[in-house]
Amino acid sequence: MTSFVGALIALLARRPALFATSLVLQIGRTAIQFVPGLLIWQLFDRLDEAQTLSSTVWLLVALLVAAAAGRLVILLTAIWFEATCSFSSSSLLRANGLSHLLGRPAAEPLRLSRGDALSRLSADADLIGRFLSFALLTVGDIVLMVGVVVLLASVNSVVTVGVFIPIVAAAVLVNQFGSRLERFRASSRQADARVSEILTESFSSIQAIQVGQAETRIRRRLEELSAVRRRTVLREKLFDEVLMSSLMDNIALISVGSTLVLAAGSLIDGTMSLGQLALFIYFLPVISDSLIHYGYALTVARQSNVAWQRLGELTDTDDDALHRARPLDLRSNREIPVEAVPPLAEPLEQVSINGATALYPGTSHGVHEVSLTIDANTLTVITGRVGAGKSTLLRAMLGLLPLTAGEIRWNGRTVDEPGDWFLPPRCAYTPQVPTLLSISLRDNILLGLGLDDDALQPVLARTALDHDVERLSDRLATTVGRRGSRLSGGQVQRVAAARMLARSPGLLVVDDLSSALDSRTERQVWDRLLDDGATCLAVSHRRAALERADQVAVLAEGRVVFAGSLTNGLDTCDDLAEIWRRDE
Repeated sequence: MTSFVGALIALLARRPALFATSLVLQIGRTAIQFVPGLLIWQLFDRLDEAQTLSSTVWLLVALLVAAAAGRLVILLTAIWFEATCSFSSSSLLRANGLSHLLGRPAAEPLRLSRGDALSRLSADADLIGRFLSFALLTVGDIVLMVGVVVLLASVNSVVTVGVFIPIVAAAVLVNQFGSRLERFRASSRQADARVSEILTESFSSIQAIQVGQAETRIRRRLEELSAVRRRTVLREKLFDEVLMSSLMDNIALISVGSTLVLAAGSLIDGTMSLGQLALFIYFLPVISDSLIHYGYALTVARQSNVAWQRLGELTDTDDDALHRARPLDLRSNREIPVEAVPPLAEPLEQVSINGATALYPGTSHGVHEVSLTIDANTLTVITGRVGAGKSTLLRAMLGLLPLTAGEIRWNGRTVDEPGDWFLPPRCAYTPQVPTLLSISLRDNILLGLGLDDDALQPVLARTALDHDVERLSDRLATTVGRRGSRLSGGQVQRVAAARMLARSPGLLVVDDLSSALDSRTERQVWDRLLDDGATCLAVSHRRAALERADQVAVLAEGRVVFAGSLTNGLDTCDDLAEIWRRDE
């Protein structure tokens, strides 16, 4: 994986014009501070010499006001570009990280919990983006410090040395404590991830917790993890904000004191003018702020290095996917276009699976040398005992589990990328455990599809949802709750089926669609689903589906042991006969 420095360079290269403009503004933001200093030098010298408000003095005052106004304009512009740089960098990291996770095979488990993954995509990406923009400010501060050293040394080298000795000492101390701060940061982020993990898992398993009467144990565990997080975060904050920040502030005050002490003698013996003393005093807070910025940059650099390592663990990749170039639309209030129902360019005639082998990563489990043909306007039902590989076969065909051997053909042509091919309008899929969002029933079905309620009525009828919708309080506008908690299990399955049918696919792929339905509704759903000659590939062990099947395929240990009509299967396949008897 790319080193942290290499990643920063790559991120800068993604939008060079933006970062170059920001760098120029940051240098201008600091360089313009020389103008008031030089004007103050001349102003106090003129006052010391003439002790009257001459026209020259008024001119210098006017120039000071103009310099302040110009500095304000540059400052606001620089802040805008700094924020844009930070947001664009963190957005790129977040988008690439999320894209990488979504692009993984569905059968490949995520190495981290969902709560931890979200924490890394949010907080760690933000920290790196913030550091990258702040690093540009640090470059401007370095330019400022070099210019200040040259200017002040030309005025009085002894006083200048007294100013910068504490600064050098502070830099050494910050670097000395940097590794410890990095360890504290890693510990606090890990503790925060554990709390996020248990919260995410608890919210998604509320019913299981209640049934098991585990509320007290979950609460105690959450309290324990929260206590650990509190201690680790407090330790990091104390070290960072109290020790390190106090060190920087005190070093700045020491610089001020040493400057005044050294300058006093030079002012008395006449080697320093009043204007030169004013110049040193003017630059003291400037130097102090630059010192604080420098210390903060070192601190955030250590923390960002930890954040980069954590993001790398999330993506678990060697191809530098995190900083890969991609278009980013950073405009706000952009109207999301409504998706139209695309037409099926080529009607489905036949889908064939030839010698397909697909294994779960790192195991020998999966499907082996499966061959199956699905003709248009037919229902093919895949059945078998638990663990036979039924859902795995669907995943392999849809590209959710990569094939290690064999091929899939659509109308006789080989499908090279099943994951990109078996999408609406060619194909639509309803998984064994459908996922609903906590939005309205209408939006759960459409998911951005441009259909009105009238166009949805046939879809609701085909999934036997029409009467259920009429009984809901707000009908299609009813919010279904978290994961469809306000609906029954059978209603959740039928909403997922309606989502599939709304896209008018050529091939319907369903995994145990009717497992939560009563027998009457189940038969009604299958009758309506197939009444227009739909082409359907279904996993089921229920009689209502098997009776309607044009072809039944029985799997055992990942292999097809029978494919044919139900009648022949009941006579020749013991597994199918046993499944038929169990559902009697």
